[in-house]
Order: sequence, then C-alpha cells, then structure tokens
Amino acid sequence: MKAWPLALYTLKVTLKSKATIAGLFVSLIYLTIIPAISSAGEGTAVSGNVGAGAAGLDFLRFALGGLDFIGMIMAVFISLGSIHNEIESGMMGVIATKPIRRWQIIAGKWTGHALLMTIYVFAIGFILWLPLTLSTGIHAWSFAPATALVGLNLMAMIALTLALSIYMPAVSNGLVVFIIFALTSSLRVVNAISGFSSGIPGAVSADLFRMLLPVGPVAAEAANLMGGKVDPDAQTAFFLTGTWSFVYEIIYIGALILIASLAFQKLDLD
Repeated sequence: MKAWPLALYTLKVTLKSKATIAGLFVSLIYLTIIPAISSAGEGTAVSGNVGAGAAGLDFLRFALGGLDFIGMIMAVFISLGSIHNEIESGMMGVIATKPIRRWQIIAGKWTGHALLMTIYVFAIGFILWLPLTLSTGIHAWSFAPATALVGLNLMAMIALTLALSIYMPAVSNGLVVFIIFALTSSLRVVNAISGFSSGIPGAVSADLFRMLLPVGPVAAEAANLMGGKVDPDAQTAFFLTGTWSFVYEIIYIGALILIASLAFQKLDLD
C-alpha cells in the first residue's frame, strides 16, 4: 500500500518535531511528580500494605487521566499543520504529483501520527504500570485495555485535527479543536443541553452534542475499567455509554478520515 511509506516518513519526521520533544519532556516531568500528586489527591499511599490493591488502582486511575490529557494535547500539536503547512509551502503539490492517490496521503499522514501516539501511550502506560506491579505484586491487568482506550482518544484527536488542517492554518486549527474539546467534555454544558427536556429526549440531545468529539465518554469508560466511581452528573448519556462509546469513536475516526479524503480530493493544489 502506497500510504505505508508515507506513514513511516510522517512518523520519522514527527519524531524530530518540536511538539514531540516538548510532549516527551512534559511527560517525563509528569512521571516524576505523579506519585506525589496522586497520593495527595487520592489520600492513599502506594505501598505494599493491606491497602496496596486499592491504592494501586487509585494511582493508576489517577495517572491514566493525566496520560489521556497530556496525550491528547500532544496529538493535537503534532498534527496541527500536517496538511496546511505543506500546501502553503508547495510541498504537498509535489507529493500529489507522484503515483499516490490523495486519500492515501490522508491515510498515510493519519497512520504515521497514530503510530507515534500509540507507541507513546503504551510506553508511558508501561512505565507507570511496571514499578507498581514490582513493588506491590498487584498486576491490575485492566490497565491495558484502559490504556488502549486512551490511545483511541488520541487517534480521534489526530483525525479531527488532520481533517481541519486541510483548510485551516495551525493556530486557527488548534483554537477550533480545543474549543470543541472544551465544550463537548464539559459536564455543565452537556447537562445544560440535556436539561431542555427530561428523560430520554434530554439524554439523546446530550449524546448528539457529545458525538462531535466523543473523547469524554471514552475516557469515562477507561476509568470505569479501572474501577472508577461514576460521576452522578455524567448520567445524561443514552447511546454513548460502555462499549457503545468506543465503538462509536472507531466509526467517528473512520468517518473523519473519509470526509478529509473527499475534501482533499477536491482541493486545488495549483
């Protein structure tokens, strides 16, 4: 597949980008301070005592939320100008003249960024999980699928940013993405929308709004896999709950890549 060499090239270039380096630096700081802020936030210490199991799950659940947030910011920044910058510089016109279809360019770009963030999220997740397992003997195997859901969130952010990058420069793209993220992840906003009508109509209207970017429900499902408490204010969801949340997110990613491919196909690169 011709998209694969472009994916590997994108991975190689993105690894050297300032956004990736900055993201890794922030992640190292996070790994250094997470034990302290987790103990302070949860009120438990991660140690080999009677409460080691609960404390360990508290720690991993807390760490998972931070990894999800840092990873999504990193995913956005590495893909902000992925298409638009190359269009502006004229490089995209050169790439498009080669024997490669435009949809393969979009697929290759997304795959390259997704590969990087998949490696990132599982590497950081393993670094968080291994010391805890060695020190407490608590394996917490549910952390693996929960980490996979975090990775899925990062892929959704890449797909959205990449699609908008076809028409928007980096600054505008980043602003729009973060506004969408802030609104669709805010329980106050979602609950206000659902409050216009009670029962099923309200839940459906809230879900339709969340469908603009379903990272919130998927993050909640990741926490749920780790035994996290469900926020009562989050009980507005009707469709985007449990398995349906990440099934929809997979469909969401595919739909965005398809829309981006169709839009890019019609774009004049001359």
